[in-house]
Amino acid sequence: MLAWHITHALCDRRVIATEPAELRVLARTVIEAGGDALLAFRGSDNHVHSVFAGERAAAGGFARHVASALHHRLRLVVPFEPTDVRPIRTQGHLGNSFEYVLGNAEHHGAAHDRLFEASNLPDLLGLRAIGAATRARVRAMLPRVDRALLLRLLGVDALEAAFAPDHLVAAACAAAAIPTLRSRSPEAVAARIASLHVGAPHLTARELEALLGIPERTARRLRASAVDPALLIAIGLQMDLRRKLGIIVSDAPFLAFG
Repeated sequence: MLAWHITHALCDRRVIATEPAELRVLARTVIEAGGDALLAFRGSDNHVHSVFAGERAAAGGFARHVASALHHRLRLVVPFEPTDVRPIRTQGHLGNSFEYVLGNAEHHGAAHDRLFEASNLPDLLGLRAIGAATRARVRAMLPRVDRALLLRLLGVDALEAAFAPDHLVAAACAAAAIPTLRSRSPEAVAARIASLHVGAPHLTARELEALLGIPERTARRLRASAVDPALLIAIGLQMDLRRKLGIIVSDAPFLAFG
């Protein structure tokens, strides 16, 4: 067997996640559970599709872990229905499943996730740092999947690092798959460090501190800390994507979750 097509849905088919903070929690949960066996995933509003390349027992474990973790982290009030795990036996079926899963939300309307945050498409294009293992697995198992195809799925012709101060906070949260920068988690700290470095050539220290909500003393300490190069790239690409899609700035990235 090449892989498994796995579908998660709540028992009454109610919505799982639609807000940016929730979408990032969903993405981090699936990526952490799937590791280097994850080829693709996409959350629609009320279900999640995944393509998992591993043994049947491992696929079952992945499915159970995702259901349990999402139920806890998103505080869902009803259980998931029994997970649908379907075999993918041929290379053609695998390619079709990959494209279907990443484009699935569009079949059901995806206005809530135009940025594909509830998927691994950002990881495949360098827009997010945590799912790098999916890039290696896709290259190995789907060598015909190229950047042009992935950009087409995303809805843009090209991406390049950009700076748009109004989008910096949202871009940093998306690049790190975190609901908010206002957290003491290692992921949020790393995102704040990277944001300071990304913004330094464009804004004064005081402007950056105000934009990111970081006290001057804390900002000085963070600037002296090691920065993740992948996050620097991802934040710049996230800002470019938001500009190209005409995303309107909101305060959603500041919402605490959990």
